[in-house]
Formats: sequence, C-alpha cells, structure tokens
Amino acid sequence: MPSREHYRGEFWKSLPVRSYLKILLAIFFTFSSIGFITDLFNGGRLPKWELFFFVVFSGLTGVGYGHAAMRNWKSFPVVLGVHLSVSFLIPDTSFSIELDRVIQHRLLLDGIGLLLCMVLGYVMFVLFISGEGVRQMRLQTEMDLAREMHEVLVPEFRLRQAGFAIYGKSVPASEVGGDLIDVYRNGDTFTCLVADISGHGVAAALLMGMFKSAMHTHLRRNPPLAEALNEVNQTLYRLKKRTMFLTCACLRFYPDGRTEYSVAGHLPILHYRAGSAQVEQLTLRQIPLAVQADYPFAT
Repeated sequence: MPSREHYRGEFWKSLPVRSYLKILLAIFFTFSSIGFITDLFNGGRLPKWELFFFVVFSGLTGVGYGHAAMRNWKSFPVVLGVHLSVSFLIPDTSFSIELDRVIQHRLLLDGIGLLLCMVLGYVMFVLFISGEGVRQMRLQTEMDLAREMHEVLVPEFRLRQAGFAIYGKSVPASEVGGDLIDVYRNGDTFTCLVADISGHGVAAALLMGMFKSAMHTHLRRNPPLAEALNEVNQTLYRLKKRTMFLTCACLRFYPDGRTEYSVAGHLPILHYRAGSAQVEQLTLRQIPLAVQADYPFAT
C-alpha cells in the first residue's frame, strides 16, 4: 500500500493549474508581508523601490519554498541558495531613530500594507480550503476507497492445470475504475472473466463487486455460460445506475477439453495457435451487460 506521504504528494500534483495558482498566490501574499516588516525594522526609511523589492522578494521566496514542499523537493536547495545569496548581498540599513510625523505616517502605511497582505493571504487560503481543497480531499478519499475495494475484489491469481495455466493481475491507472479480471473454479471446470465497468471511482467499484458476486453465485451451480450471463444481466439491470453498464469477455475450460466463450460488448478474445503462429479473434456481436434486461446472450 502506498504511504500517506505518497497520497499527499499525489494530491498536490493532481491539482488543476488554476487551483495551484490560487494556493501559490495565497503563499505570496502571506510571505510578502515580511517586506513591510523589514521596512518597520528600518524605521520606515527604506526607499520605495527597496520596499517594493523586499515585498516582492519575500513573496516569491515563500512561493519557491511552497512549491518545493508541495511538488518538487529537489528544487529546495536552489530556492535556499538564491534566498541566502540575495540576503547576503543586501546591506544592513537598520538603525535607531526618533519617530517624527513623517515616519509615523510611513509606519501607518506599512502597518496597513502588512495587514492587507495578511488578510488577502488568509482569504486566499480560506477560499482554497473551503472550495478546491475540500473537493479534492473528497475526491481523494473516494479514490482511496475505490483503490482498496479494487485490491480486495481483484487480487492477483495463478492457477495451473493439466494442459493450461491461468495468470491474472490488474494494475489500475491513476484513476481507479471498474476493470475486473477473475477466474472461478468449479471442480475441474474453469471460467475466466475480464470485465470493464463504465465510469470510475466508488460507483464503478461497487458495480464490479456486484458483477463478480453474482457471477460466482450462478457459476456455483455450473450452468451453461449463456444462462449465467442472462441471469446476471437481469440482476444488474435492476440494481445499477441507469447510465452505467459493463462489457465482459468470458472463457470456460471443461475437463473434457471443450472450450466455451462469450463476449458482451467487449474487445475480442485473442487465440494464439502455436502450430500456425497465427492469432484468431474470438468475438460475438452482443451488447454490454446491464443495458437491456431481456437481452438473450449467447456463446
């Protein structure tokens, strides 16, 4: 299982560009207040261009550290090096003075600027957390749940029997969907299943679980493959969302050497013939499951 730090890193990397710019803007406004604090330490005597430089430099430095922490730790030494280099190049102009009326007005301006930057930074953080942050966390939680369901419902398997070997492993992409590979053994009869459920996330994982459970229930009686598909189709049609469906390819091996297959809206089964070194496509023109309750599936 990936660590929490892995998921946290994936969260920041998965943010849309506009949302990521919001969080960087929030960091900029928050850290830019250091520039006004620097002017306060200098008694409000910094030239305006130097004050502007400190404000922008402080904000950009914060953005650099924030980007390094959220997306690219390798850039941290570069940001630190630039920060220290510029800091050493800036002369120390701090001194003690008695406040006069002009300085009082300047300090008031600095205080207002400091307060404004902090408020803007806080507002941007709140907007991000209450909007995009909550949505992304909800989505990440759903994907984590779907990933755990996928690991339970679609384990890796290896089976060997006289004349053939069966191996299956499903590796989900960044978005966990309803991809299913499965094999059911009833005595010396093996039924292999490959299915693809429409959509992603928890809804697809739930439909995948219902399909696997229903198929195992019917295959336990060892009925003809077409009969099992028809019964499962009727069950799923009543339980799933109206817009959802699934495609599947089924392959059954009998003890006497016979093979039976069915394809419901899925890609063809590829049969490699070693004698002729040719690949044959095994398919049937049938609709996906859970689209029409009374559709007669065949093998």
